[in-house]
Amino acid sequence: MSVIWFVLVVVLCFVVLGFVLRMLKGVARVMFSGVVLLLLVIGAVWLAMDANDLSRHFYQDEKLFLLYIDGQVSGAFVLGPSDIPKPIGDLSEIRSAYPDLSKIQGENYKVLVLNWSVVQGDIDILNFKASSDEIKSALVSENPRQLFIEKTSKALGGGMIADLTAQVLAIYPSNDFFSSTMFSILAAKPLSNPDLVFAGIKQGTVKVYPETVVFLMIKLLPEDLAKVLVPAK
Repeated sequence: MSVIWFVLVVVLCFVVLGFVLRMLKGVARVMFSGVVLLLLVIGAVWLAMDANDLSRHFYQDEKLFLLYIDGQVSGAFVLGPSDIPKPIGDLSEIRSAYPDLSKIQGENYKVLVLNWSVVQGDIDILNFKASSDEIKSALVSENPRQLFIEKTSKALGGGMIADLTAQVLAIYPSNDFFSSTMFSILAAKPLSNPDLVFAGIKQGTVKVYPETVVFLMIKLLPEDLAKVLVPAK
């Protein structure tokens, strides 16, 4: 919603409210005005309390991040105040419970579900280089670690598959752990830029649970106004 459309909606609401007030008389008019004022005050207090809660806890408490690709959870990690992601090595319980985020949340302050479009990108770390399409295909496959083995082996001149496989299995003890680690690497860029996550919330490519009033307002308000509600680190 653009600022112009938002202003038009607000003006229309005031016009309707004014029309209703003109139609009402005496005690009914006073009572209606009192109810509207009370609702506005309650809404403002509720919003202020939620914004304050976010500012105190959003960056300080642990949050669970989930990667959603083509209808399935393909990676997950927990991020706390240390900013060091902790990849989750077994996604079976998360996958079985999804999309019921209330069962997945656990002790985490929030659960954030990021669509692939939010984190997609290439990876270039030491001897492992892979394109965005290759990574996506690997993350939804049954053996994502194979991509790492093949790419690293090729970078080292081929061969040594057995030794390299043993090393990969030691570093990444499960396919889910590998996928979650790749997700944490890809998520580093958008998470370092609040505007990208903010845009994702407005576009629906980032889901937040519990979705309290601040996040609802972020979706409804024009971008310039909604940014005021985004907690600063």
